Amino acid sequence: MKKNRILLFLFIPLLVYILLSSKILFLIFTEIVVCCALYELYNMFLKKQKNVYFYPGLIICFIFPILVYFNFMTKVSLTASAFIVAVSGMLIDNEKKFTEKLSLTFFGIMYIPILFSYALRIQQFKFGGLIITYAFCSIWACDTFAYLVGSRIGKHKFTKISPNKSIEGVIGGFFGVLIISYIFKYFVPKIFFGTNLAILSVLLTIVAVFGDLFESKIKRDLDVKDSSTILGGHGGFLDRFDSALFVIPFVYYYWRLVCFTN
Repeated sequence: MKKNRILLFLFIPLLVYILLSSKILFLIFTEIVVCCALYELYNMFLKKQKNVYFYPGLIICFIFPILVYFNFMTKVSLTASAFIVAVSGMLIDNEKKFTEKLSLTFFGIMYIPILFSYALRIQQFKFGGLIITYAFCSIWACDTFAYLVGSRIGKHKFTKISPNKSIEGVIGGFFGVLIISYIFKYFVPKIFFGTNLAILSVLLTIVAVFGDLFESKIKRDLDVKDSSTILGGHGGFLDRFDSALFVIPFVYYYWRLVCFTN
């Protein structure tokens, strides 16, 4: 576990560089994350005999972030992609469970590429690179502090969905987010537009924890420990970015509706 944490901290500076240096590099990073994560999710479904339209789903997953990046009619494109998958599945699939396959395919698309692509929308904000960097740092701080506190003094179980999580760990995660918030407030106060950091930290912690629990619930339902082993002791891409799938859309709407209206 200690080695895994060290590798994670070595990865953080690389991602921060990508976030702050180049939008096109972050688009490439987004493509890697969403395509790998959706591939993992679909594989988990298939291992439990829950079929999906595997390749149409992955194709849409690859295309959607590009459409967001170029602001190209994403709502229309999403509707069109739904129509294409539904019609193609109806015409070429002679097996049963058409409704189940269609539902699981689009659940994956809604859950992973659509939610994560909000990061590309955030980058289009004023100070967008700094805001998305803050979001990722908050997620890492929440995860790290929750682990450090929970593994040492965690005694009260938080939920049956994830038995290793404790109330003490969640509180530790909140203080991790709060520390990161004040660090960013000190160095780049312009990104917060006068928002209340304590309230923001509470909300970010709640959203991050529920993002983690949502994926844990899926894995328990499918009877798997990790989404894959591609990242070694860290599991798969979906395991690493499960909180981000909830936090990133929250950050997008929080800044749009709260910070930019102050």
